[in-house]
Amino acid sequence: MRDPGLEEAVRAVGSVSELARQIGISQPSVSNWTRIPAERVLLIEATTGVDRKVLRPDLYGPPEQSQQMADDVATARAQEYALLATLLVRAPGYRWIRWGRARPSFLDGRPTTEDE
Repeated sequence: MRDPGLEEAVRAVGSVSELARQIGISQPSVSNWTRIPAERVLLIEATTGVDRKVLRPDLYGPPEQSQQMADDVATARAQEYALLATLLVRAPGYRWIRWGRARPSFLDGRPTTEDE
């Protein structure tokens, strides 16, 4: 019995022999597969247009689970960028920093020993 992902790949190109021909291996090799080998998933995805999540859900996860993970990552990344933007807006300017020392605001406009 074949894996549903392998069946979908075969259905996308028409036959086992056509799939074998398109990926450059022998037809008996493909016929002996019970599921698509991990090292062939990306090649078969590019050849057939069938998503890798359909071809090998055990390796790439079901589509809805991966989408949820992507949404969580995107949310966390957006929060991180918002924090960075806030910090950069409030960062001291170059004129406040001299030789690695921060110049306090109460000295603004007054000469220091570094200015003399």
